[in-house]
Amino acid sequence: MVLSIDDFNHLSLLMQSAILEFIAKGKKFNPNNKTGGCLAYDDNNGGTNFKFLGSNIDDEKKYYETAFCKIQQLKDNPGHISSFQSRNPDNGFWGGGVMLVGKDGYMSFSGLPELGDEACLLKALLNAKHYRKENVKAILALSNNPIYTQIFR
Repeated sequence: MVLSIDDFNHLSLLMQSAILEFIAKGKKFNPNNKTGGCLAYDDNNGGTNFKFLGSNIDDEKKYYETAFCKIQQLKDNPGHISSFQSRNPDNGFWGGGVMLVGKDGYMSFSGLPELGDEACLLKALLNAKHYRKENVKAILALSNNPIYTQIFR
């Protein structure tokens, strides 16, 4: 089952709320004061969607490409649930992308600090009921993300 446009738009609103909460509470995790980025979705059947969220996005092209690169990391590694599992900064591979549970496809965000991307995405997916707490815990076990545990719990 693919993510509908209504589901994507709802998730975008929840993601925007998570970004605002990260900005307000996560100053120590955000030394360059990043405030937005690109939310990307791929349904694994050739359908994609994206939306720029937040404000002061300094390089839309870069964040768009990085968001879809995180998705490609997951496609290239079918056993992975998080792009953090194939993270390799020297080759431009980052965390912040996840395989969707219960729906076909992948979601990612790029624009905040890397662990901020992941934390906000997980918070939005949990609030949208596309993830359960055990799904979030499984991904956090891979990245040991202090942002999620300190801001969103």
